[in-house]
This record gives sequence, C-alpha cells and structure tokens, in this order.
Amino acid sequence: RKYRWSADDKLNRDWIAAVQPLLDRYGAALNTAITRVYDVSAPDNPVWVDVCVRAHPNGAYETGPVTHVVISSVGSDYRGYAALEMLFHERSHAWGGVLAQTMFAAAKAQGVTVPPQLPHAVLFFTAGELTRRELMTQRIDYTQFAQQHGIYTNMCGAGCQDKIAAYWTPHLEGRKSIAESLSELVAAFK
Repeated sequence: RKYRWSADDKLNRDWIAAVQPLLDRYGAALNTAITRVYDVSAPDNPVWVDVCVRAHPNGAYETGPVTHVVISSVGSDYRGYAALEMLFHERSHAWGGVLAQTMFAAAKAQGVTVPPQLPHAVLFFTAGELTRRELMTQRIDYTQFAQQHGIYTNMCGAGCQDKIAAYWTPHLEGRKSIAESLSELVAAFK
C-alpha cells in the first residue's frame, strides 16, 4: 500500500471512468440479449466486478457461485469496446456449465469428440457477436475480441469460428433452440 496503491488505485478508477459510460449506454441491451440467448433470468443481485491491476494471466476471470468478475485495468486488450464485451463474456461463465453439459451430451450421443474448449469458444462468440451487433445499431464497426486475438483457432482449431457462426447464429437470432444449435455444431466436428 505504501509504494504502489495510489498509482494502482488511479489506474483502476480511470478504467472504471472510461468503461462506465459504455455500460450506461449499451449495458441494458446487452444484458437483455445475453440472458435471452442463454434462456436465463437476469440475477436479482448485481454482478460484482472488481477492477484491479492484475487479474489472472489472461487479464480477467469469473468466479462464483454468485457471479463475480475480476478484470485488469492495465491490459491494453481490455479497453474501450473490448472491455464492454469482456465484462459480458466473463459474466457468461455463470451459464457456461449448462452450455458445456448440453454440448458434451450431444457429442456423446453422436459419438463425436469435440475440442474441450469449444464451450468456452461459444461463450466468446456469443458475447462478441452480441456486442458487435449492439454497436452496429450505432454504426460502430467492431471486431470480436476472440477474432482479434486468434482465440478461436487456439481453443478449437482452424475453421472453428466459422462453424460456431454457422450453427450457433441461428440460436442467437431466435430461429433454433440451444439444444438444436449445439447438436448441429457438434455434428460439424465429425
């Protein structure tokens, strides 16, 4: 505290001051979209977010059972619209277990081995695509965080983002159920 706290606290407060207007402008719409996609109700309690200088080697994480997001204030990757997306991505981990169970059950039923990180890639895609779509309503061009950083290839191989887009997008648009979209996504890995 004696040597670093005042500088770290300023970095954290500056990050919050930069991101708060984005949450004020886009947060309600993103919250509605993301809870619709995962077919859940928004929690009655607020989602706690701690902003700190260091937050895991990747820069952010979520812990529970009550959703609690921790995000770095110094990572250049977590600035601007990417910060907005990543807050909703980390929050989505609260529902990632249900998504993974459905996906792995479909894989078992079809006799398909899917990449272990495929559910996480779908979380990235969902938050990124919903953020992109919401920003597009204001004519803001945005590229998903995972796409910018090559995360899809690292998590689930070449062509993974295209498969997720092809089979998960119908669910994002309300044309297919979670189970239908995930079953078709799993089948794409045969």
